[in-house]
Amino acid sequence: MPTKHSRLPRLSFHLPEDALLVQALGYARGLYWLPYLLLERSQAIGIPLTDWTAIQETLAGWKMPMQQEGMEALAALISEHQLLKEVTTNHPLAFCIAYDQGWVQGYRFGLYAHPRGLMKALSAIQKPSVLLPVSYRRYFPIFLFALELIAHQPICKTGDKQIEQTTQVIKRLHEQYQKQSSTDN
Repeated sequence: MPTKHSRLPRLSFHLPEDALLVQALGYARGLYWLPYLLLERSQAIGIPLTDWTAIQETLAGWKMPMQQEGMEALAALISEHQLLKEVTTNHPLAFCIAYDQGWVQGYRFGLYAHPRGLMKALSAIQKPSVLLPVSYRRYFPIFLFALELIAHQPICKTGDKQIEQTTQVIKRLHEQYQKQSSTDN
């Protein structure tokens, strides 16, 4: 089981063939950005995960972006970090473009989904499995959803009831998000 200090192998993407996978990875990480910060650090800063007002105030204090240009700037920093530390690719610029686009889309959906049930669903995942620590089990349903949404790869059965239920919560929230987005435009 990976620990905080273990090195995972670098991901390798061949572009343009893997562009949808890169965009799905960006989407998943954009959607997971806020839960990661809050779930992994909430006990240290003393925020109850049910208090969305306190969470929003904390995010404002952390200067988390709420406008498009701020989201794009943060996505660019993250994709550059990915290239330096976690990813190899034949086309760094194409990687950054696809990753940034996915990250901003995922982050934007996350701003909608977090107060509407995503945080509750993710925080319910409390125990590690034999193969995955808790933080990976929380990320996994988000990644499966992103693969289906962006790369059109059907969600596989995991045999983990919590992961499958959380994936369904994400899908339901995304349907609501799309309906609201279509009425807003």
